[in-house]
Amino acid sequence: MTAGNFSVLNFNKSAQVRTDALTAVAASSMVSLTPDQMKDFRLKLLRHLQKTMELDQVIEIFHHHLQHLFPVSGIEYTHGDKLINIRSGEIAKHRANYLLLMRAVNYGEITFSRNKRFTEKELACIESIMDLIIFPVHNALKYSDALHAMPIDTTTSTSNRVAVALTHRRKMARARAHEEQFVSVVMVDVDYCEG
Repeated sequence: MTAGNFSVLNFNKSAQVRTDALTAVAASSMVSLTPDQMKDFRLKLLRHLQKTMELDQVIEIFHHHLQHLFPVSGIEYTHGDKLINIRSGEIAKHRANYLLLMRAVNYGEITFSRNKRFTEKELACIESIMDLIIFPVHNALKYSDALHAMPIDTTTSTSNRVAVALTHRRKMARARAHEEQFVSVVMVDVDYCEG
């Protein structure tokens, strides 16, 4: 379904993809994946998408794996209501835009781009794996909302102990996932706070 410049992907129905649909995509993909190879690709992508709750990492993982099927210069994810704009790679001239909807809830827009037009086969391939990203995006948005709703200590106007512990766990997990990143921790103990 198309709405303006966007193709609308509505995930109200089961996210299960039929074997015949996988066969059609596999035959049309740039690397000519067999149906079994396409299933393996989907499983691998799904496993990697479930490793993080960070929305920017979900988009980055999706972009990285899509590159195994055919060249995509960049992916941009936007959510106007939440003021989110995330880019992975370089945004280029030709674009394919998708609006993500599930149960009448808007989960944002994903734009794929590159300098060369996407073929119908490539667009079909993208659409065949889009069902894998809706739940990771949903979970990452919920996680982000929870982080933003964390309690603030009224005396110091800083995050409370629970919020600090959650942030610490998240940052350490991200540092472990990206071994090249370093993490520094500075602790300050304030005993006598007067408001």
